[in-house]
Order: sequence, then C-alpha cells, then structure tokens
Amino acid sequence: MLKHLSIRNIAIIDSVDLDFSDGLTVITGESGSGKSILLDSMALAFGQKVSPKEVLQAGQSRGQVELLFSLAHRRQDESFRQILSLEGIELEDGEDELLLTREFTSGGSRSRINGTPVNRETLEALRPWIVDLHGQHELTSLFRPERQLAYLDAYGGSHTLDLRRGVHEAYSAWQKLRQQLDERIRSQKEKLQQRDFLAFQLEELEKAELTDATEDEDLRAELKRLSFSEKRLSLIEKADTLLSSGDSESESYSVALLDQLAHLEKFLAEAVSYDDSLSDLLKQVEGSHAELKSVSSDLGRYHDQIEINPERIAELTDRLDLLEKLKRKHGSTLEQVIATRDQIAEELAGLETAEVDMQRLEQDVIQREALLKELCEQLHDVRTVLAGQLKQDILGQLQDLAMPNLGFDVAFKTVSYSSDGTDEITFLCSTNPGEPLRPLAKIASGGELSRFLLAMKVLTAKQDGLLTLVFDEIDSGVSGPTAKALAEKLARLSVQMQVIAITHQPVVAAMGRQHVHVEKRALLDRDGVQVTIQHLEVDEVARVGVLSRLASGLSHPDVAVESFIKRLRDEATYFYGQLTH
Repeated sequence: MLKHLSIRNIAIIDSVDLDFSDGLTVITGESGSGKSILLDSMALAFGQKVSPKEVLQAGQSRGQVELLFSLAHRRQDESFRQILSLEGIELEDGEDELLLTREFTSGGSRSRINGTPVNRETLEALRPWIVDLHGQHELTSLFRPERQLAYLDAYGGSHTLDLRRGVHEAYSAWQKLRQQLDERIRSQKEKLQQRDFLAFQLEELEKAELTDATEDEDLRAELKRLSFSEKRLSLIEKADTLLSSGDSESESYSVALLDQLAHLEKFLAEAVSYDDSLSDLLKQVEGSHAELKSVSSDLGRYHDQIEINPERIAELTDRLDLLEKLKRKHGSTLEQVIATRDQIAEELAGLETAEVDMQRLEQDVIQREALLKELCEQLHDVRTVLAGQLKQDILGQLQDLAMPNLGFDVAFKTVSYSSDGTDEITFLCSTNPGEPLRPLAKIASGGELSRFLLAMKVLTAKQDGLLTLVFDEIDSGVSGPTAKALAEKLARLSVQMQVIAITHQPVVAAMGRQHVHVEKRALLDRDGVQVTIQHLEVDEVARVGVLSRLASGLSHPDVAVESFIKRLRDEATYFYGQLTH
C-alpha cells in the first residue's frame, strides 16, 4: 500500500507531505485546489513522460516527488522481484518498503528506487504490480476495444495473463522471423539479379588461373629478356671473341686478351727470376688471368642459354595483355584481382547457402506461426468462457450500483494475429429493459460509465493482487442513491486493498476511513498560492464542517445540512461495522 507521498515544487504545490492509511482514503477540495496534482504526482513518480517546465512550480528550478510503498505480499512475487533485480535492486530479508523518487531540474529528470537509479521502462513495468491510477480520461478508454480486451484478460487472473504473455512472446518471435525472412527475400532477389553477372565475372577470372600476385612482374621481366635475345647474343659473342679468339675486325684486338695475358704472365715470370720484388705483380696477373678464364667460361654458358623464341614472346605478350585487362576491371594489382575473384566466389557460394538458409527460415516461420495459432486458439477459448462469467459477475456488481436493468454481453470478432491474439471484443450494453444491446460507447452516460468502470475494477482487482487503487472522480455523473451505492462499493473494495478516491460527492467522502482535505490559499506576503493538507479523520467536527460545505456549497454552517452529514457519518460507521462481522 501507499504509505507516504512527498511533493516539492510541483505545479502550485511548494511542499506537501501526506501519510496514507489502509482502507478507503477520500480526498476532497474545491476545484483547482490541487487535489488532482496528488494523483498526477503519483503518475510522475512512475515515469510519466513530461517536460520539466510543465510540472515545476513557477520560479523554481528543482522539484521532487516521492512515493513510499509497503510491498506486503508483492515482495514474495518472483516476477516482481525479477524486475527489481534487473536494475540491481535486491530486497533484503525483512525489507518490504519501496521508495520511488523522481527529481526534476530545468534540464530534465532522474528516477531512483531505494536510492538506485532506474529508467522509465522499469518504472512502467513495476506500476501494474503496485498501483492502478485512474484519471478522468479512463472513462473514455473503456470505449477502446483493446482496453476492453485488457479488462477481460485481467478478469481471468494470472492464468489468462500468463497465456496472454505467451501469445505476446510467440507473436514477437513470429514477427521477428517474418521480418528476417522478408529481408532475406528482398536481398536474395537483388542477388539473384546479379547472379549471371557474377558467374560471368567468376568464369573470366577463374579461366585466367591466377595464383601468383607477382605474375605480371615476373612475366614482364621475362619478356624483356626475350625481346633482346639477338642483341644480347651479339654482345656476348663479341665479348667472348675479345677474351679468347681475338678480333680480326680490329687491329687493336687482333690477339685475344687471354693469349696476351698468357704472354704477360710468361714475361713477368722470367723477370721474377731476376728480381723477386716483381712476384706480387706476377700474382696479380696470374689472378686476373684465372678470373678472365672464368668469365670466358660463364659467357660461354650464358651464350648457350640465350633463347630466341618468337612464340614465347607472343605468349607472354598475350598473357600480360589479359592480366592488364583484368586489372583494369577488377583491381589495380593482381593481388586485388585475386581478392575480387575469391570474393565473387564467396558471394556465389553464399547465394546457394542463402537459399538453403531461407528454406530453413521459411520452415521456422511456419512452425512459429503454428505455435502462435495454437496459443491464440487456447486464449480465445479461455476468453470465451471468461466472457460468459464476466457477464454474470458484471451484472451482479452493477445491480449493487443501482443499475438493475442493465443488459450486458461480449461480442467477439476474429482479426489478424497481434500481440493480443486474434480476438477483438466489444462490450455490448442496454440500460433499459427491451432495448437491444449496443456498443458501450454508443449508449452509456458519464454516470453509467463511472459505475461500469468501478464494477470492472472490483472484479479485476480480486484477480491481480493490486496493492493500491486510485480513482480521480470515479463518482462523476452520479448522485443520490446511486452515489451511496458507489460509496459502499468502494468501501467493500477497500477491505481487499487500499483505495484512494478524489471525490466531490459528500456521500462518498463520508465513507472514507481516512479523509484528506486540500485547500488553496492566496499568499499575503507575495504573489502565489499555498496548498495545505488537513487530515480530517482525526477531527470529526472539522470533517462535518467540510462535508457540509461540500454538500450545500455554503460557507456558513447550516443545521439541516450538518444533520444530514452526521447521519451519513453514522451510516458509514455502521456499514463498516457490518463489513467486519
């Protein structure tokens, strides 16, 4: 249950601290006094989207809302604890309080639970487990088919809600796979359009049999050698002639160098016999003679290896032309061309694999849809049974709320798969005997909607184990005996859970175990207003006075009205006494 509400610098409220008790708490006050801000602040604490400048008190740069809840049985609920655990919030043994804090600054807001920062999604996930806030807009939400379906499922309790969650999960999984399949189909279609072109490119590249990234450089060097074979042959022959054969064309080289060195070696050898100091020169000549002999041999071998091969030159030229063509189309180097070939091969192989994967994905979609269909059918069957039970229960509740002639039924329509299943429902009503059943939105007045909503809340609250139920003018549009029936219904409901109701009805306000009265006064020392809170359950005289003004609209006491209010208070005391017996 909600134990405490603290507000600082929100809307017209500068500072409010309000303790709540269990049972039925009624909140009264004139229009514009700030009582609805109390309910709005609860929504803010649970992460309601809002701009700070919309909620901060005029002239203030900071504001805060705090809610303190006693968790009671909720702390034992594993799903509830898991939501907290995901944010690193672990409840210690014996710890059964949850403090929600939301701080506002001009630049934004931040939220905490028991001091731990949390995001808005976590707060939204927690809210249905703790409190149900019903503003005045909730009445019109009853017209929406999806809201009616949510009420029907809530009426079914945990079993139905678990089945609905199963449908939601199955639908999400099916949708995800369908999206993947659609993307694969689009991608595959584009790739299939490119397949022929890719296959042509791969054939061209594979036909080239590329294995060496430096092949073009090697071929270019070989072509250069072959292209100058005749020139190299001529030059080597002339060099060999100079070394070993002499040159008959030149008088200077008519004797071969090797022969001349042989004579030089002979002359120096004879000279050494006369002068040992020439031995080093002789050795140099001998070494040069030996080296030139080796050069002559090498030139001979090189000469024999020189190949004059026009066919090989043509072959090299053609190959280099092909490689250059491939480089122009697929990359500036052979390394890039080879990488392109491998990539295209992978893409083509991937197309084959993708077709197999797509077939598997199609089977997965079929299987997921089959599971979704099965769960939707189960949920539909459960809902059909629930609709019959709800018809009886809602009529019983509304009879207590002075609507004995109401007719009610639930119409089903099968729709496409959604996260809620394949059901769309419409609440059908008639308010007078003999009238045909028509959609709720077409016939119900504001007072009838209020009672219908309350009846629905009574039935669903029994199932979902809520801690706190908050209404903003649930008694709107009702008066007289109907208001009294509504007040008694709220009182009965408050035996099961904490109920907080903002009301303008003295009959309803008189039924509250706790009575909070909100007043707004203009400040005398400066511009602005001050919102004050009175706990009237501790001052019966003051409470009778407030209720009398609420009933009569008079600022001065009226004996008849006060007598009426006292009778209402006595009847409330008697009613609660009967509830406990």
